[in-house]
Amino acid sequence: MPTITITGVIVYRPEQRSYSFMDFLAPSDFEDGQWSAGSGMTYVLICPHTITIEAPANLDLITPQLKALDEQERAAAAAYTALKTQLEAKRQSLLAIECDPEVA
Repeated sequence: MPTITITGVIVYRPEQRSYSFMDFLAPSDFEDGQWSAGSGMTYVLICPHTITIEAPANLDLITPQLKALDEQERAAAAAYTALKTQLEAKRQSLLAIECDPEVA
């Protein structure tokens, strides 16, 4: 079985009073032990950490994601078709109204 190694840091998020593992940050990203995201979220460095996972030989991370995207695309197409049908029905009902110029 192949081994997958993920390197990151353990951080504390004071605003949420929670700990998280962040694989997109390194200890060198922290200035004075803190890193602030653009959203105003502050992360306090606790320690660097490495996670090692034994993965099955046939592990495929791409195919399930592609299938999920295909399903989202089908759902979006169905929603679009339903909305377009509603708009066409409204358009036809408005065009079907006969207007008597003497009444208006």
